Amino acid sequence: LQQKDWDIRHLRFQWEGAQDVRHELRNFGIQLSIGFCEAQEAFDRIMTNCSVQRVFSLEETGNRWSYQRDIRMAHWFRERGVDWLELPSNGVRRACRNRNGWDQAWRSYMNTSIREIPLETLRVHRVDDLPAPTNDLRYKLEVPSEKMQKGGRTHGLRRLQAFLSAPDLGRYS
Repeated sequence: LQQKDWDIRHLRFQWEGAQDVRHELRNFGIQLSIGFCEAQEAFDRIMTNCSVQRVFSLEETGNRWSYQRDIRMAHWFRERGVDWLELPSNGVRRACRNRNGWDQAWRSYMNTSIREIPLETLRVHRVDDLPAPTNDLRYKLEVPSEKMQKGGRTHGLRRLQAFLSAPDLGRYS
């Protein structure tokens, strides 16, 4: 949280998105655990409660700090025999030495079909001892603000629908 290119709005958007996912997962009887700590600390806590063979995540395309954290986490997972699958999330390719072939790889990725993973096939383990945000931070994450875009799929779909149904949509084309 001490990065120069970071603002509370970033964390708030993620917090609201996680709360939205938490709400949606309840429909499947799944409790989402959210922790406020470094990734390694979170996985240390998780792995004391359950056996972890594989971790799926979206590939981070952030700043140098997050890239260095991911390199440390890759090493940490390897040391513990955990298979870490980082899936591309937006077509950006990390760690490229140059842009040769970038456009072909991007087109290929964008044309792959979307695979849905049925939630009922996942084994879910609840982890209760992840650190919660401090009261001060929780206030900053939850106090309403008209100046910040609200996070979460539910709100995003509402905004998209409002945009697509706007009477003057033609001016955007």
